[in-house]
Amino acid sequence: MIKSDKNSILLFLLVIAIFVLVVSPVHCEPKYQFNMISDEPIWGETGLILQAFESGVNYLSDGDIAIKMYPAGEWGTGEEAGLQSLQMGTLDLVVTMSANLGVYTDALYAFDIPFMFENSVNAMNFAFKSTTEHTPLVQKMLDKASEESGIMVLSMAPMGRRDIFANKPINSIEDLKGMKIRTMASPIQVDAFNFMGAIATPLPYSECFTALQLKTVDAAENSPAAYTMMKFIEAAPYYFGSDHYSSVVGIAMSKKSWDSLPTAYQNIVRQAAVGAMNVSSIWALGSADYSLSSEVKDGAEGVVMITPEEKLELRKNVLPKMLDKYGEQIDPEILETLAQEDEVIAEW
Repeated sequence: MIKSDKNSILLFLLVIAIFVLVVSPVHCEPKYQFNMISDEPIWGETGLILQAFESGVNYLSDGDIAIKMYPAGEWGTGEEAGLQSLQMGTLDLVVTMSANLGVYTDALYAFDIPFMFENSVNAMNFAFKSTTEHTPLVQKMLDKASEESGIMVLSMAPMGRRDIFANKPINSIEDLKGMKIRTMASPIQVDAFNFMGAIATPLPYSECFTALQLKTVDAAENSPAAYTMMKFIEAAPYYFGSDHYSSVVGIAMSKKSWDSLPTAYQNIVRQAAVGAMNVSSIWALGSADYSLSSEVKDGAEGVVMITPEEKLELRKNVLPKMLDKYGEQIDPEILETLAQEDEVIAEW
């Protein structure tokens, strides 16, 4: 049975109100104008990041910097191809999953590994020192990622839980074995689902719905809000609350666009990025509870939520194998910090 967290839902509604009340200043011609894309609609998770960032940059720069938003693929390309455009300097800004940056850098691996954090709140506490500042450990990760990828990784933050949804019933973790699950192209994501016993099938996000509909894959995974917002519920009506991963999303900028800004404006852009990700991360926590207790519960043909015992079993089975393979590429200070409050990591 799904239990609603009233405090999280109220927090979710409060953050929505903040988005609605943000008013950008009236200004003449901006000194700088940048194009920014996301994969989801304007009211989707990444669409809200677009809005918060655009408003923040406009306000803090007094209108000197303008952001032109292209949600839901309006630019003509998705976030994976968008990152390539950032490297080439033909696009300015992308809202992207941290896993998509794994092609260019291993600096964000601590964020990319499923079951790395016990829950989304722990992941958020690890990410933020304040509403407009990352913790020193995370800022160190972002600086390294920027240097290795040639892309300015301005901010990264957890966006709530991700679960599995399928075109056939999933009643327990045993049912995941042999199931073809669409994943991101990240080797980490592929390994994680294979370690769960599934058959990881990397596909672009834009092909996910059709693949579920045609039964090219049996299942996919995403947040509860994305499940309903992107209509996956129509092609995959069976929902399994695996809570395997707190998806980490962020804002990346081309080095060319970043270097075009004076230092004062660079500071504004970075502050707006962290602030946008902070408020969006808070929104995502409440959004997951709201979606699970309403749209998912009412619309899916079957909803099965993982028990704490099953999740611990999955973590103990998958996470040590992931750390055996990728642990050396994670800053030891990060692992030591997490191990202080996490039994599974401490035992590894």
